[in-house]
Amino acid sequence: MSTDVKTTERGQLLQVLEATAPYTGNDFFHHLTLAISHACGTRWAFVSELLIDATRMRLVSACQDDDDMGVWEYDVAGTPSAETVIGGRSAYESNVAKHFPQDQWMNENNVQSHVAVSLRAASGDVIGLYGVSHDKAMPFGPVLALLDDLAPRVAAELERRQVEYSLRRSEARFRLLAECSKDILFYCHMSPAMAFEYISPAVEEITGYPPEAFRANPNLATQILTDEDRQRVVQAIASGSEEPIVARLTRYDGAVRWIEYRNYPLLDTAGHLVAVGGAIRDVTTRIMAQEGLRRSEHTKKTLLEAIPDMLFRLSSDGNFTDFLPGEATRGITVALNGVVGMNIRDVLPAFATPIRRLMQRTLSTGRLQRLEFEMPSNGDSRFYEARCIPFGEDEVLLILRDFTAVKWHEGEEERRRIRDDLDTKVERLRTNPYGLTYRELTILHLVADGSADKQIAEALGISTYTVNKHVANILGKMNAVSRTEAGVRAIREGMLAA
Repeated sequence: MSTDVKTTERGQLLQVLEATAPYTGNDFFHHLTLAISHACGTRWAFVSELLIDATRMRLVSACQDDDDMGVWEYDVAGTPSAETVIGGRSAYESNVAKHFPQDQWMNENNVQSHVAVSLRAASGDVIGLYGVSHDKAMPFGPVLALLDDLAPRVAAELERRQVEYSLRRSEARFRLLAECSKDILFYCHMSPAMAFEYISPAVEEITGYPPEAFRANPNLATQILTDEDRQRVVQAIASGSEEPIVARLTRYDGAVRWIEYRNYPLLDTAGHLVAVGGAIRDVTTRIMAQEGLRRSEHTKKTLLEAIPDMLFRLSSDGNFTDFLPGEATRGITVALNGVVGMNIRDVLPAFATPIRRLMQRTLSTGRLQRLEFEMPSNGDSRFYEARCIPFGEDEVLLILRDFTAVKWHEGEEERRRIRDDLDTKVERLRTNPYGLTYRELTILHLVADGSADKQIAEALGISTYTVNKHVANILGKMNAVSRTEAGVRAIREGMLAA
């Protein structure tokens, strides 16, 4: 290469470097394309970045005859960009448009020559490309040398631009999520003095105090806690505990709310607490529901345990000869009052056949026989155990025991798991356009899963009658003609949590 050529190339390089040195970001790329176009004497100059799926590129900057061409995306396939990405460069001195008949832009502008090189991140991955195009033939050697010399600087600036854009987008997404969250999200410095750097707007909904009140008085966060819970929360924060803490606070309007703290401590190298971040969730509805459920279960258990056995004497043909009722037999007592002299077919028609078979086995074997059956009672279901033993020559003694309580507590662990899961889903809901109650939202989740009323009643520990009422309320509020329509619409409208 002659000295004159080298001098020209160095002059071009310095020309571009001087034109771009004061700039960064988008300004850098704008001045870069103009400077390269001038230095190489071409009509077009461009910088493109490779998108995530690697089949498309986006123009970062492009100029045509010193005018900005704007920014757009394009498919890599069928263009010189595909060759540049794979091979690291593409260079055509003439007739380039004929080599790429699918490249509409090149053919419309009758592009003759084209030179481009790939841009690589510090990791070595291709992140984009840049180059020039012209409507006349031109030797690519000098242009390629210039682009190669500038490539590291351009690549570094492109990578920095992408990192900054990604960071800004991430920060914007976090702030949007934080400010739309129903939970309080916060970050608080503990040293040298307590100060809230960030506290989300949800704090006003939960506590009644605006975020500014906590920034002005950071101690307000513990002052609003009830006296019984304040010291426990303060100690947990000071110790750096990450365990969830359930406590009560007094709102600005005097109302008491249950909250759940989840703290994440930040310690210095010496292990001292310097900051705390975390979330605070209003769990008043959940706590009150759990307390109500505990009271209901305790009351039900107490009543069920007070129910004694019932005794019957029946002749071999199924007639009642004697009856000793229990003290709290509910629906059974009503059905069996005045049964002496009546046949079991007339008193308990739904269970007459299985009980007659039980009696026959008892009389034929001379041994105790056992049967379990379920009976509806006041919109609920109760479970009974019938024990049949021989009593005289042609009679049996039928001992009827209510073991609904046993059945209830056998499935309570699974019901509690289902309820906890549903509670969590309902608490995460962000939309309730029909004004459904907490219980109705819970039942709507099960309806959408295809559960029948009896299955819902068993899962929630309530009567089928109560389930029927809630389902009717749901259909009415949603103006739905069927359970299926209500479930499908709830899923489609985002009312159900995953």
